[in-house]
Amino acid sequence: MATRREVVARKCYEICQRVLPRYSNKMGPKKYEFRQLIAMFLYGIVYNLTYRDLEEEFLVSEVLREALN
Repeated sequence: MATRREVVARKCYEICQRVLPRYSNKMGPKKYEFRQLIAMFLYGIVYNLTYRDLEEEFLVSEVLREALN
């Protein structure tokens, strides 16, 4: 059963896939897709997380990382 946070992360990513380009810059590094970064940012806004809290949550939670591919 999916947790509420996992559902929110997946929904943020689905929205970003529909409205954003895959990469923001053709010459920049491609470690993360632009969509993944914006989805993480939206997730942080929903749960009122600071950048450090957001980073730690995604580092610790394998489920959240899988939600964003």
